[in-house]
Amino acid sequence: MNFIRFALFLLAACLASGAAASIVPEESKSNALSLAEDIIIEAIEVNPQEAVHLIDSLVLLEDYHPDLVGGMMAYYRGELSYSLGQWPEAGEHYQKSIDSFLLIEDSLKLAAAYNNLGLVQSFQGNYDQALAAYSASLEVEMGLENAVGIAQCYQNMAIVFAAGDQDGKALEFYNNALNVYMDEEALEDAAGVYNNMAAIYSEDGVFDKAEVYYNQAIGIYQRLRNGQNEARVLCNMGAMEMRQENYEEASHLIERALFLLKAEGDKLGEVNAYSMLGDLYSSKRDYHQAVFLYQRAEELAEEMGMKDVRIRNLLSLYAAYKNIELWQDALHTYELYSEIKEEMMLENPDFRSGTLSMEMEQRMADRDYLIYKAQIRERIFWGIIVVVSLLALLGFWMSSVRRKRLTDQKEMDVLKKQLMMQKVNPLFVFNVLNSLKNSISEHKSEDALRQVDNVSALIKKMLEHSCEELIPLSQEIEYCKSFIAVHEQQMKKAIHFRVECNMAHNTEEIMVPSMMTQPFLEHALSHGDHLACATETKLNLAFVRRGNVLDVIIEDNGVGMDSYKNVELEQRHRTMGLAVTLDQLRSRKRNRNGVNGFGCFMTEERFDGDKKEGHRVRFSLPLMIN
Repeated sequence: MNFIRFALFLLAACLASGAAASIVPEESKSNALSLAEDIIIEAIEVNPQEAVHLIDSLVLLEDYHPDLVGGMMAYYRGELSYSLGQWPEAGEHYQKSIDSFLLIEDSLKLAAAYNNLGLVQSFQGNYDQALAAYSASLEVEMGLENAVGIAQCYQNMAIVFAAGDQDGKALEFYNNALNVYMDEEALEDAAGVYNNMAAIYSEDGVFDKAEVYYNQAIGIYQRLRNGQNEARVLCNMGAMEMRQENYEEASHLIERALFLLKAEGDKLGEVNAYSMLGDLYSSKRDYHQAVFLYQRAEELAEEMGMKDVRIRNLLSLYAAYKNIELWQDALHTYELYSEIKEEMMLENPDFRSGTLSMEMEQRMADRDYLIYKAQIRERIFWGIIVVVSLLALLGFWMSSVRRKRLTDQKEMDVLKKQLMMQKVNPLFVFNVLNSLKNSISEHKSEDALRQVDNVSALIKKMLEHSCEELIPLSQEIEYCKSFIAVHEQQMKKAIHFRVECNMAHNTEEIMVPSMMTQPFLEHALSHGDHLACATETKLNLAFVRRGNVLDVIIEDNGVGMDSYKNVELEQRHRTMGLAVTLDQLRSRKRNRNGVNGFGCFMTEERFDGDKKEGHRVRFSLPLMIN
């Protein structure tokens, strides 16, 4: 506010001194005029009263270029009236500006004035005059080769045709405008076209297509943070939901839109929102609430001189009065509706023909054909670029796949070697054979024979399972029993070994990594520091199914802790999981549930109150069913 007043003071002082001295250079007057335009545009948006003074101050530059200054004064008075919703006054001012701009042949200002004149005529329901103004603006824009200006004319003419129920003509013009907007990356304008096309499809009952176009428009407006236009799209979506009798969703959309419109100060939008809410409550048979909303819409529409909006709203208000049997009010409303409608028809006798001059139609067709040919050439060029790029990417991808396959194979070989070392531990074999040697040297032939039987059975199972990545759970359990039996003889100490499984009838179908529990059992038994303290050695092995996960739990009664701080256990678990997963990916094997990766690994101490009872190792793997 203070800035505008200060700028007005400086501008008036400069112009007054120049007018008095008659020595202000032409360039200085031109710069003063440009400065005045910038300040006036800002004042119209934030302070209309200050804008009036600024516009009047332009008269001080009349000696610079009378027709130009007079046209600009009329044009900005029209802009001010337009911003205030005073359509008749705005139309008069725009027409005066056009007369001045025609004299000086200023095409840029002339195109804008014609376009804005078309807008205010359209808002007043003067459709023939609106089409004439848009056609004049289009002709000027074509002369200037202004793509965005041409698209705006297409869009505005489409709006007029849609108001006259000429949907085919409207969609044709909308498509022309949309193509130009997208080429020029004018996203906000493109969003407006999406919204208007969606409204036509909704009116024709093509709701799926309408919803797609509405969502396109809302997405753009939300990215641009344009609450006013977002509200208008929400209103249109609410109308579509009402047609489908989704009243709750419609009410939510329109009320959300009305909140945005009030925040933005959009009176025209408020009129439409109130009228739509009236339609909503009429559909729900709440006619008293509908009458209140229609009356609110009528007050705003009359105040702004919007005849086309009034006739739609008055007809709805008339129907609502009839439904609550207020016959006198209904009759008065219908008479007012008929009077306004007849007035509009008299003012626009040729409106429904929707015709343009043949010369203009031909110019539009020629321009569209040239644009089409240019688009075809551009598409061919980009098509070649895309094909070449795709071929290059395909070659790069094939080379990458080949390199990755070789890398995976090498990694798989390394993992298999690591896993084989864990499954067939040379130290374990040496200890077993050494124990057998001691039994023979001590002439314990029966113990030696039993050890030979157990060791041979264990080695047989080792050789059978070491070549397989997955084996049935039943075989894994049998292997564990053989492994514990050999350790019992080696340690010369009884081991109380118990196996639990909550799916005893499915152990033949459930597949697990071969000899997966051996490294963990061997780790527990080979570290005697925690088992030596126990009066008897206990080992519990459990397989528990949880949905698509198989939990493996190993418990002992040792009281030591050093072995369970070792990271070897976790590394063994990770190696086992990677080996199985990579092997399945390499060989393209799939089981019923797939392999999605092995779960987390945990070690913990078990307590009974404050007394330590042993340790627990727990890990999980995906349930694999053959």
